[in-house]
Amino acid sequence: MNIKKLLFSVTLIIITMALLPSQANADSAVPPFDFAIFTADKKYIFVMLVPPEETTRTGELSPNGPPYYPTVIYDSDEPWINGTEQADDSLRIKYPCSGLYKNNGSNRPIWTVDWYSYSVYLFPDGEHLIRLGPWNSIEFENGEPSFNGLAFAFYKNGVEVAQYKVKDVVKDTNAISFSVSHYMWLKDQHIDKSNGLLYVETRDNQKYTYDVREMARSIKGHETSCKPNHKYVPENTSNSQYTVTGAAFAVILATGVIFWLRKRRRLI
Repeated sequence: MNIKKLLFSVTLIIITMALLPSQANADSAVPPFDFAIFTADKKYIFVMLVPPEETTRTGELSPNGPPYYPTVIYDSDEPWINGTEQADDSLRIKYPCSGLYKNNGSNRPIWTVDWYSYSVYLFPDGEHLIRLGPWNSIEFENGEPSFNGLAFAFYKNGVEVAQYKVKDVVKDTNAISFSVSHYMWLKDQHIDKSNGLLYVETRDNQKYTYDVREMARSIKGHETSCKPNHKYVPENTSNSQYTVTGAAFAVILATGVIFWLRKRRRLI
């Protein structure tokens, strides 16, 4: 093959590989975002703020203004319906930390939580809450998937009552399905609002019923340790920046390959 054609082919392959979208990125979970939900009577509001250690991958750039946090305000006590996205960081400006507040303009928490979840169910009494687990990443232990990810947890006044991992509820792990980097164990779940029960069915056909109010009868106190989520200025992480950076790296790598091939040719 002509040396010029070889150099051109190598350069084209390197640049193309650098600009191709990663399959892992397509399998990535949605970055965390701030959100708020209300009790059915709108007396209380539960605020979920992205923790400080997650903020660097959460910030987005507004096309017409400064950086902001993706924020969703849900119109009900279920954080998967009737959500309205806000292009601002109004929640963290007003509320210092994740937890329950009176929906009367107060920014003093009644009780708080020190974790993040994409989905929670807030009971009408403003005391009980169910934390639903995320789309769990695959983790290994002794060469095998561990299934240590959170399935769900139960709280009263911010105090954890019980927590279950995926391996606690799935008996036949062969029924679990996998993506590139995550796994799916849940077949169905729903909450009966009339009695506050959580019904869960796993992919291996295990069925469970949980009553957080019954489990939490002995819990009397509140969790009110507030660790403020301070505002931040995120870095510009737009796709165009990554494309330019990838192209620049590809050009540098291609130049090195060309130099090596020319030097090798002179030595032959």
